[in-house]
Amino acid sequence: MNDQYGRGRGQGKTTRGGARGGGDSFKWRRPTSIAATPPTVSDAKKLERLQRFASEPTVSRSAGSWRKPQEPTTPQEADLDDFGFVSKDRLKDLRNQELYHKHITRKYLEFCGTSGTSDQLEFEFAKLAITPLNNPKSTAAASKNIVYNDQRNAELSSILLGMRKLREGITAARRVDKFAIEVFKQHIRAAILVQQKDSYHPALTYLLYELHSYMPLSTLDIQEFGSYHMLHLAACMEEYGAALAVKNEFQIADQRALQALNGLIHGNYWSYRAARNRVDQYMGRLMDYAEDRMRKLALKSIGAAYFTVNLPYLEAVSGLPWEKLQEEYSVGWELDRAQGMVTVKRPKMKTKPAPMMSTGTSV
Repeated sequence: MNDQYGRGRGQGKTTRGGARGGGDSFKWRRPTSIAATPPTVSDAKKLERLQRFASEPTVSRSAGSWRKPQEPTTPQEADLDDFGFVSKDRLKDLRNQELYHKHITRKYLEFCGTSGTSDQLEFEFAKLAITPLNNPKSTAAASKNIVYNDQRNAELSSILLGMRKLREGITAARRVDKFAIEVFKQHIRAAILVQQKDSYHPALTYLLYELHSYMPLSTLDIQEFGSYHMLHLAACMEEYGAALAVKNEFQIADQRALQALNGLIHGNYWSYRAARNRVDQYMGRLMDYAEDRMRKLALKSIGAAYFTVNLPYLEAVSGLPWEKLQEEYSVGWELDRAQGMVTVKRPKMKTKPAPMMSTGTSV
């Protein structure tokens, strides 16, 4: 019988032992095993190519762009110096941050340990600073060419650059913990010694206004770094209103920092000099921004108010010996070494009016 399409009952169907259609049936045989067939030369080349492809790192493709394989999270010690800024995403990794911090800290301690005395270490930091070191024991600052050709200065610059890389990596990673706070504190102190305000000022504001809001600092840290921020605004930026606002916000109670702020605001060079001799090296380097203008104010005030002044007093309030005052500020006052007195100006003697001549005529 034919169906509605005109086909016979045995046409157009596939049976177990036959093909489609109504032809003769054939017996089904199992296919020959591939393993039993000896591989040819072309098959060996294909196998070698597949093995080589499997050994290469995989490259994934997503969102229409190729992505390179990720770098190892535990770099070697020799590769740590090659770390760039956060654009390469290597210092956003928390494990890399800790390894890099240990590497930078070890180099920093080695640099400090090989500097000899504390005065020599302070002078090496001051050679990279903006203002000269306010220390009578130190020698005159060298020229820029000599400074940047020095191997010690190059080593210190590399350490400070590494600290800045690590700080920016922590900021980009939004890391907030004790490790981040310690890194910021270390970088701020080191950058203050060389007066890199473009490094320590952003770190100060981020530490006090970002990290402190999520993980409160201790009372000692607030007093220390709040005083740094206050002195930076007063001595470097001459923003006395902002400095007083920082003082009230963080409740600064350090009498040395408050005395320095009071001397800067009111132009009290004696109070400023007394505070400069009391503060530590970090506050001292911040106060050195105002050293030149406070010294000029002291010399101008002495020149307007005194006829003579004792030499020890003049050197105390100016912070420089007599020879440096003559060389750097062109002080033209007279010095009497025997008596230790400096003649600032001589009083003007009033001349008596000449007597009137009598003409001898009478009215």
